[in-house]
Amino acid sequence: MVSLFYILRKSFKNGLKQLVKKKLALLGYLVLYGFMIYGAIIVYRGKSGEGINPTSLQMYQSIMLGLIILTVVPSLYSCLGKISTAFRMADVNMIFVAPYHPAKILLFSQLRQAAQSFIIMIFMVIQAPYFTGGLDSGVSGFFLYGFAWMVLTLSISPICTGLFIVNMRLPKLKRMFKTLIIALAMSLIGYVILGAFGTSDPINGMLSRASSDWFLKIPLIGWYRSIFDSVAFGFTWETLISLALILLLVTTSLIISFKFATTDFFEDAITQSEKTEEALSAIKDGNQFKNLYKNKKARKVKFQFKKAKSKVILEKQLLEMKKKGLFLFDIKSLFIISALILVGSIVPQVEEIPSVKLLAGAVLLIYFIVIIVNIGVGKTELNKHYLYLIPDNNFEKLINLTILEGIKIFKDCFIGFLVVSIIFNENIFHGFLCGIILFMFVMIQSFLELICSKLFGNTQTQMLKGFIRFIFNIIILIPGISIAIAFGLLNISLTIALLIVVLIYLSITLMLSVPAAFSIKNPEFN
Repeated sequence: MVSLFYILRKSFKNGLKQLVKKKLALLGYLVLYGFMIYGAIIVYRGKSGEGINPTSLQMYQSIMLGLIILTVVPSLYSCLGKISTAFRMADVNMIFVAPYHPAKILLFSQLRQAAQSFIIMIFMVIQAPYFTGGLDSGVSGFFLYGFAWMVLTLSISPICTGLFIVNMRLPKLKRMFKTLIIALAMSLIGYVILGAFGTSDPINGMLSRASSDWFLKIPLIGWYRSIFDSVAFGFTWETLISLALILLLVTTSLIISFKFATTDFFEDAITQSEKTEEALSAIKDGNQFKNLYKNKKARKVKFQFKKAKSKVILEKQLLEMKKKGLFLFDIKSLFIISALILVGSIVPQVEEIPSVKLLAGAVLLIYFIVIIVNIGVGKTELNKHYLYLIPDNNFEKLINLTILEGIKIFKDCFIGFLVVSIIFNENIFHGFLCGIILFMFVMIQSFLELICSKLFGNTQTQMLKGFIRFIFNIIILIPGISIAIAFGLLNISLTIALLIVVLIYLSITLMLSVPAAFSIKNPEFN
């Protein structure tokens, strides 16, 4: 067992040495922790002493419930098939070559998984000021919020491992567990959605149900919710009981895992380990959606290359899209259009804000595109050698490399905005302008990916590069937020406000195109 801890200690030291050599990466981590400290200061200074804002509390509890469900339910369901913990091939191979009991190898994997969970916890803690605003929780609430995320991220992995081993030894329970998890998820979501009906304010109706104490009675999900509620109410007896129950469940899962984790368990984990390696490789290459199309058969299409120089890159991307979709229409298109229609049906009309349904849909997509999904051209295209051998201007290469994804997003958004405008009698021109703004954001994401790849290369984690893009995106969003505030305070016409936003982000796109074009000048990365 000493050797396993030696591997962990040596890996940590090598990571620190590499970080010291990479000054930009070190700066990125310093900025990350700086944002954590800044978040604590903002939350502390925001403590007014006036008590908890009921609306903010409802919003906070609803968002946390959604994040808990999105974390717990998929994890529990996936571990009923193949093991869902982040095993790597090195862990599995160690079983058959290292002179250790399988339980010790499992403990080694869980410790390394805990380090990865800690990084996720840091990313969520950075957003504490946005989630805890209005709770009047102060700096203690900030630390309780971080503690709640630490409990969630560290406990779910051993729980899933224990459930997987129980399912492996008692396969007859598999169908029952799957049915129970699906029924639970559908019941929770259905209960919240039904709150939108029979009321004049659908959003408040759903928030009222999502923040209901009824969820505290649900095992595991309710326990996590109770710990997150401590940010607003402090540590209560309910919080302590929930924490004790989670600790008991984790301990039981670890005992089961260490007692019954034989080589059969790791043989079954090999398949999932291969998928894990493939997924991590795809993320590192910037191809986050690789698994989305993995099992999708390519259609046979007739296609002839007619262009020359860098325009061939654009034709190649068109050919790949035609094989996987129907004229730039795929599953992402369906998601975007459906999301816009859903938002349009939920958001109520506001007389003071014209085209409020279109604006709400645009804000939602900006959040998904910029903060969560990071849609755009990834490093996959940068690894293609022909990109650097084509004798063409760097700016033309850049445009042909990135323009198609932007056009596709604009097309999806405009169709969604058009449908919402027709159904709910909104201004179609406002939808057109929102589509252009989203097009600009996608182009900005592509340029940021190229710039970050040039700065960081393959030596740093995708998590750090994603965090740097996140910081850039926050800065880029400031002009749009400022215009939105001016629109509300100065009664500026919405059309004029949207045109100003378009011009601002057009300028930002043009400015970022210069370093992005430089980044594809040669294939050498730091």
